[in-house]
Amino acid sequence: MDMQQPAGAARRAARLSRRVSQSFLEHEQALDGWEQIYRQLSAGQFSGRVEALEIGGMCLQRERVECCVENQFRVPEGSVVIGFNLPGSDMYNSDLGPVAAWEPLVIESARDHRVYARGCFDVLMVSFPQDRLPEELRATARLADDPQGQTARWLLSLLGSVQSGHASDSLLQMAPDLVADALSFWGGTAAVPDLPARRSMALFDEILAAAETALPEALSVTGLAAALGRPRAELRAACRTVTGVDLAQFLQARRLSEVHRVLAAGTAQGTKVSDVAMDHGFLHWGRFSQAYRKMFGERPSDTLQRPGPALRAAGPLLA
Repeated sequence: MDMQQPAGAARRAARLSRRVSQSFLEHEQALDGWEQIYRQLSAGQFSGRVEALEIGGMCLQRERVECCVENQFRVPEGSVVIGFNLPGSDMYNSDLGPVAAWEPLVIESARDHRVYARGCFDVLMVSFPQDRLPEELRATARLADDPQGQTARWLLSLLGSVQSGHASDSLLQMAPDLVADALSFWGGTAAVPDLPARRSMALFDEILAAAETALPEALSVTGLAAALGRPRAELRAACRTVTGVDLAQFLQARRLSEVHRVLAAGTAQGTKVSDVAMDHGFLHWGRFSQAYRKMFGERPSDTLQRPGPALRAAGPLLA
């Protein structure tokens, strides 16, 4: 097994590893904390590998096997695991049946599971302690469609950016909360409370006060919920009542605005658009550019290259 520690003081807590297996017996030990039994079902040399990133209580793993196998497994006790079947992987889950490409599944802890890979096996898995995600995400189930695999693609980009050394300190600090936000959206919609208008305004004032003082890496639903000691669903409901949009969308808009602020002031400082975007939690360049252009009517590079007015730092208007 090869292990790497991303450089930089803010990234020392991240653990990156890669394991390569030449037999199914060896591969049974490839996922830390998992109980696995493999059986090879097609002739030929077994080849398997696992790439993993552990940071901030989150474990992101990509597991690949290049032959037909039966896999009986149990995930670590007390964890919530969301798995994505990647394109080219032909997988059958004994509980849920055939699994489509990009389809997200909840893999329940404290019980055995069995899957069959018919040709090859390529899955992406992200896990958190149970208390980091809604209770609705604890039982084996298919989740709502993930259009074009957006969540899985983002997770793959995150893993790739860390492996290449391009992930910034800020991105690594905020990544676990951003991932938890995305996963919680699947589980939290059924538990959104109906809040009175006055209660919503009071909660939204708390959200704004926390957001004004939060570092970029804490500007997420999960980060604010932890800072305020409030349930995510309650904060989402308050934000929707006041603004008409979900809290995750609201916070993304604020982060986009801060990217715009930095780019508008950054020409003389040799600012790079990709660095600024990553520092504010935008990893997937295509989706960031699309969201930025939709929000501001121009490309990020246009903002950077255009001379702008003198800008002041964001903050409260009144002392």
